[in-house]
Amino acid sequence: MLIQVAPSLNIFEPLTYSCGSAEDLKPGQRVIIPIGSRITSGWVIETGSSYKGRVKQITGFVKDDYLPGKNYAAFARSAADIYFTSIGLLLDSSLSPKKKPLNSLYFYPPHQDKKQKAEKLAKYLKDKRNELQKMAAEGPIEFFYKAGKSPAGQATIPNNVDLREKPQSKVFAGVQVPGGDTLLAPVEKEKNGGPETERLQSLNASPRIGVFSKSAPCSPKAGKFLLSYDRLEQYRELIALYKAKGQSVLFIVPDNMSARYWQQQLEGSDIYNSEVKAKERENLWHEYARGSKAGVVIGGLSAVMLPIADLGAVICERAGSPLYKTSYYSKFDVSRLAGLRAESFAVPLIEGFSTYTVTAYQGGAAPPPSKGDERKKELPPVEVYMVNYRKKGIAPQLLEMLKTYFLEKKKILVFLSKKEGDDFLFCPKCKKIQKCPGCSAQLKISGKKEQGLFFPVYCSRCGFKRDIMDACPKCNSTLNKIEDTSIASLERSIRREIVETGVMTFFGGPGQAEAQLEEIESSRIVISTPALINPFFKGIFDVLIYIEPSSIFTREYYAAETTFSLVSELRELVKEKGNIDIFSTFHFHYALQLVNDETAFFQRELKYRQWFLLPPFAYVYNIEVKAANLRKLAEEMRKINKKFKTQLGIKRIYLFSRQRIRGAYRGIIEAHTFPQPLQESRLLQKKNIAIEPVMI
Repeated sequence: MLIQVAPSLNIFEPLTYSCGSAEDLKPGQRVIIPIGSRITSGWVIETGSSYKGRVKQITGFVKDDYLPGKNYAAFARSAADIYFTSIGLLLDSSLSPKKKPLNSLYFYPPHQDKKQKAEKLAKYLKDKRNELQKMAAEGPIEFFYKAGKSPAGQATIPNNVDLREKPQSKVFAGVQVPGGDTLLAPVEKEKNGGPETERLQSLNASPRIGVFSKSAPCSPKAGKFLLSYDRLEQYRELIALYKAKGQSVLFIVPDNMSARYWQQQLEGSDIYNSEVKAKERENLWHEYARGSKAGVVIGGLSAVMLPIADLGAVICERAGSPLYKTSYYSKFDVSRLAGLRAESFAVPLIEGFSTYTVTAYQGGAAPPPSKGDERKKELPPVEVYMVNYRKKGIAPQLLEMLKTYFLEKKKILVFLSKKEGDDFLFCPKCKKIQKCPGCSAQLKISGKKEQGLFFPVYCSRCGFKRDIMDACPKCNSTLNKIEDTSIASLERSIRREIVETGVMTFFGGPGQAEAQLEEIESSRIVISTPALINPFFKGIFDVLIYIEPSSIFTREYYAAETTFSLVSELRELVKEKGNIDIFSTFHFHYALQLVNDETAFFQRELKYRQWFLLPPFAYVYNIEVKAANLRKLAEEMRKINKKFKTQLGIKRIYLFSRQRIRGAYRGIIEAHTFPQPLQESRLLQKKNIAIEPVMI
């Protein structure tokens, strides 16, 4: 029998395998498969295939009491469609911490007495792959997890116990939403009104990929949008409502520091993220997956992927926070995944923030701007000041403002993105920073120590270097060193020109907020990275000064919403009738010009997104094309552009780099479209093409 498998690799399309003698495999079961010269895991997504070519046999299957339910399968399918990733990788995220790695699997070789010691799969993954495949040739191998006690201290789950999601039926806003049945065991009431019985059925007659059938792009419907500066009591009321029904609530936050804050505020809540020890996460996984515990799960990506037996609602705190969109470790927008999770499980999504998101404002998920606004305190006014990008160093206006606020005995918070800045050479006579003779970029001083008055300099753009530069090449005047604005340089300037004590810096990190909270509250001036934008520090500052990096406006399509949302979060940190001052080289940008007019900003932003086909009107994807030489790359990209320009909304086509990267040249085609046209183009079937989401 043939089966279709979603591998636990970044391969979007499912692969077809023969299951050999293991003909009782069902969708949702984990299997071990060969791909090229490697052995990896995957998930069965459909039994049966019309493929007529040559196929490999699976190496084996994993005997496990956990199978993802239909609701979870729909969630994984939706996320995979939007982000063009493998369902297998997403389903791997639903496993308990101990079950994720392949080195947790064991097996008995064929003809070996099961009373002897079991072999570990990890032993065969590197040097003994061929030996493992020879064993599998006799029939798929049964892999299992090491026997013993469960993390909770109870006996391991018997084989006849199923951890699949419970069928649900939710009532919200007066409409009853039927819950999905389990992946392999739909629940059917007996005709005589007797108890419910499980009925295992074959899914061979299901759509193209069974219960993982593709769904059209859609926006999750928000159950409620809490527009407020203080959402705690409303969250408590909603959570109490679902806990009274014996249901759990997913509480999604943008960072780990926020998770610790909300755990202190919400009784009976558990954190499920990377900071929690593996043993504790294992305990929590078993408790929530079995349904033996109903509570509040707080976290980010790990929490949104946690299988929960009876999910009642999904709460997305700080729904518009830029932190959801700026992760360097994951392509996923966790707030978007939270919406998909709520939609797939037919449960309400509650979003909370101090201002609207573009999707909520445009889609009607939130009340109209004139109604439902629960922000009770007066909005702190925001003043925007120009920064001359040609001038380096700390602006005199900034230091003068800090001195004035300090003398008025106000508590000041200064936000900067740079911890350490670059040093430059300045000619006092020409009044210019020294530039690279090759590309005209500004030269930077190499290292922090100069040898007398002789400075080693370099160009970060073209690589130009000079060991010694002591005089201006135009007027021969002695050059002075100036510091770029950074946390370190600003602290030195404040201590030198305003006050030596009562100044502290904060960079964030695990547990630092709690440890330094008292010091932050007692310090007169706090200089911090945006890590301090956190509910721990609500309403404790009189004045907030934000020095905005210009890169935010030059790199991202969602720069305007990011800026507006960030300013809204800053307002939560300032006392009523406080002040917010922003220094920016992009002071003229409409996100800053309209920062005090919420309605005007969102209307302008929606027009901008409609003009340029950005979410919610289209998604933005980068189609990466690779080739051995530039001529072939250009030819391939021209063909794609000509054939799919209208269908995929292609807006830009450019060379990623003129240098080879890992042996290939790379070009980028920017498509403004939805997932379905990209899937229909079948571009991903080419080995030299990859698709990455840019803006969802």
